[in-house]
Formats: sequence, structure tokens, C-alpha cells
Amino acid sequence: IKWNDYDNSVSALKNHFGESACRGIGARFPCSSAAFSCEADSIGNVSCSDDSTSEDCAVYSDGTVECN
Repeated sequence: IKWNDYDNSVSALKNHFGESACRGIGARFPCSSAAFSCEADSIGNVSCSDDSTSEDCAVYSDGTVECN
């Protein structure tokens, strides 16, 4: 999964989660499992959440990473 590389990020998400766990919604491509979820968007941002904790991290198209 790479920032600013939508097509490869979508492919990586499909490979990791399995195609049935992913769905395209307009400019967004979210995938999820029971405890983990990620989303790529067409402007290059990628965000992932560990749903078993309260921490989220996002990698933005300008290369910055933000976790909270």
C-alpha cells in the first residue's frame, strides 16, 4: 500500500483482505476484516484502523503520516 498510488493500493488491499471484503464506493475503496480496516481514495490517501484498539493511522498523498 503506497500513498499517491491508487491502483497499486487497491490491488494490495484486495490481495490482503480478499476481494469479497472490499468494495468500491465512488472515489473510495474500503476493505475490512473483523479487527482491521483500510481505505484508499483516488486522490492518493490511504488510511488504516486497528479496530481492536483506538489507534488510527493515515498516510496522505503528500507523504505525511498521522496517527491518533
